[in-house]
Formats: sequence, C-alpha cells, structure tokens
Amino acid sequence: MLSAEPEEWGLDEIKELISGRIPEGQRLDYKRELHLDTKAQKAEVAKDISGMANAQGGWIIFGVGEDESEEPLPAAIVPLAADGSQTRLENILDSALEPVPRYRMTTIAAENGVLIAVKVRKAAGRPVMVQGFGQHRYFLRSGTRTRPMNAEEVARAHRMADLRTDLTSARLHDLPLIANVAGDMVMPTMDDMQARPVACVVVAAIDGPEELIERSIITKDGFAESRDGYLGERGVRSGAMWTIKKFGLVEEESEAPPPDPDPGQGFVVAGYRQVSPDDDRLKVHRIAIYRAGVVEWAHRYRREQALPSRSLAYDVHDALLYAARVLDEAGYVGRVASWVQVEHAEDAELALPAGWDVTPRRPGVAELGISEEIENEEILNDPTPLVRNAMDAIWQGFGLERCHLFDSEGRWVRD
Repeated sequence: MLSAEPEEWGLDEIKELISGRIPEGQRLDYKRELHLDTKAQKAEVAKDISGMANAQGGWIIFGVGEDESEEPLPAAIVPLAADGSQTRLENILDSALEPVPRYRMTTIAAENGVLIAVKVRKAAGRPVMVQGFGQHRYFLRSGTRTRPMNAEEVARAHRMADLRTDLTSARLHDLPLIANVAGDMVMPTMDDMQARPVACVVVAAIDGPEELIERSIITKDGFAESRDGYLGERGVRSGAMWTIKKFGLVEEESEAPPPDPDPGQGFVVAGYRQVSPDDDRLKVHRIAIYRAGVVEWAHRYRREQALPSRSLAYDVHDALLYAARVLDEAGYVGRVASWVQVEHAEDAELALPAGWDVTPRRPGVAELGISEEIENEEILNDPTPLVRNAMDAIWQGFGLERCHLFDSEGRWVRD
C-alpha cells in the first residue's frame, strides 16, 4: 500500500490499515487532527513534512485516531471537517519549506467529513528546511517521532548532496553523449550535427555505485520496452541489428555507423544513417546504456529544421519511461538526474498541427529544455509531469507561454 500513489487510496485502504493494526513507523504517521489556524499549528505540520522528506519519505494520514497503548495502534477514523484543508495545506507547504519537497496528497470522503493522505518523497538533493513561522530549521523523522536536525546532520546532508551531484557530473563528462549536460563537452559527430536540432533525453542514477549496470544482465530482450500507458504508437526502439562490442551492447545500429568511439564506459547503443553518399549530414536515432547507470536517447527528425510538437512530446515520454525501466531492471531505487534538451536549437522551428492559433518564433539560442532531480520511481509511475515541464520550457524558448499539448492541470490534450 505504501508504494501506491494517493489517488489510488480510498476509505477502504484507510480501514485496512486500522483493521490490520498497522502501527506508525519510519514511513507512516497518523494524525487525529489537522488544524491550520495559528502560526504554531502551521509550523507543526510543516515540521512533520520536513522530517519525513529528510528521512526516507513516507505517508502522513490526517483523520486517524490511535489507542492509548504503550505503542499506539490506529483505532478509528476521526473525520476532519470538509473545509478545503487540502488546498490550505498545499499553500503552507509550498511557501514555508525550502526547497519545496516533492509530495502528493488526496482528500478521501468519509461519513461526516474527510481524511487527507499525504505521500512525501525523500528529499532529492539538499535537505528540506522549514523557513516559515520563525523556524529556519531542518527536521528529521526518527522512528515514530520528528526532531530537529543537529548542525552536523545538516552539514552532512548538504555535503552528500554536493558530492553526489559532483560525482554524477564527472561521470557524465567522461561519456560520449550527444546531449551537452555536463558542460564543455566535445560531442561525437559535432561537426556533422552542428547545423540541425537534435532532441535528447538523458537519465542518470545519482545514488548508485560506479558500475550500476553489469554487462552480464544485458541481453537482446533484457530491457523489453513496455507499451502500457503509452500515449501513441511511437517507441524508442527500431528493431535494427544488435552488436556486442568491447564495452557493451549496440542496440540500434543502421546501415553506416561511424567508428566505435570506444568510450570504455559502458553500453553504447547508437544508430546513424547517411542521407546519401554525397551528403555528410547524419540522421540520428540513438539509445545508449552505460555501466554508470546513464541512459541517453537522441533523435533528429526528418524535416530539415523542424521539431514536431506532438511527436517530440510523445517520444520524450517514451524515452523517459524506457530509461527508468532500464535502471529499475538493474535494481536501482533512488534519485536520478534527468535532462530533456534540444541541441543546436538556434534556427529550429516548432512544427504545430494545422489550425493551432499560436505562432512560434525561432529561439536564437543553442539549447532548450530543463534538468530536474527526481526519484526513478516517479518516472516509472508516470513521466507525464516531467514531460509537461520539459515541453513548457521548450515552447517558452519558441516565445510561447506554455505547451498547448497540456491543459492547465497538466493533463494531455489535443491527442
């Protein structure tokens, strides 16, 4: 149950926790009441969310009372007033915590009121501080209680966040990626690719070992692509020939691949095809899997300078999900750094379906897109929020307010 999302919970799930006598623990906290009227009440709930985020993440359920035993157990549903508390709670968390933790919540209808279930993700990167209500402190859930973090714990959390970020950047810098995600990289085929935009997705494990993906687990069918939940028929695999090379697996290779860059870093999965014998421009479709837990997808579309808006969004969705599945198959659970970028975007055009009442302009900049830290589990559950953020950033680079493929609530439209 704890691995589910709040939207999957209802009153039956709460009753199951109570009937099963499931006690509080490191990742589960029951609250009989939720009061948000005074500064002290608001600070208290902010502390609880901060503590959960700075530990292992978990659930806080408001509207469940416990018995009076030495180790309290859930005893009964104690409905909260149906007064819009979820919106008020969201506003408090978004304004009082820095950085804002990743959480999702739902209001569950009950007899004579409601319950509120909040799922808090483990902090990705820096620890979460309560900066409102005169606090300016960090909190940590330890067992069944939440306490202030001491100075050494705070310093250690920041050092670990910086170290993991630096290690990830160093690993990426040594890989022959098409996407320029580590800065000052010399990309393979740079001269050939300079003139035309290329869409790229990179997902890199932050907390994994130096060699996360072992060659022994790689087979032709080892990372089968799941179609479940996909929004279109586009995929990230072409079914082209497979070749084992010194450092891994070349999965999608078409007629005329360039010499193996021999990166010594992992599994290079790449596809290149020349347009004609006299044309030095390359059409690119590439997937690369590296031992350090890095997956890259890159694609250049057929039209000379155009990025097809809907196809780009669908492909980014599929590539993110594929990368998350690769890491999941390797047994990785934790944070990932993710990039969705358009390289060489200066003269690119955004191709929109006929009849759309928006007029994009050329970006005039080399790169468009975003980078985010996120739990790999979140991508596995649904890449859509990350896709929406990336598409908004890309569309804004074309002078548009937001991506019209999504509505104001972040749902896909215009399919």
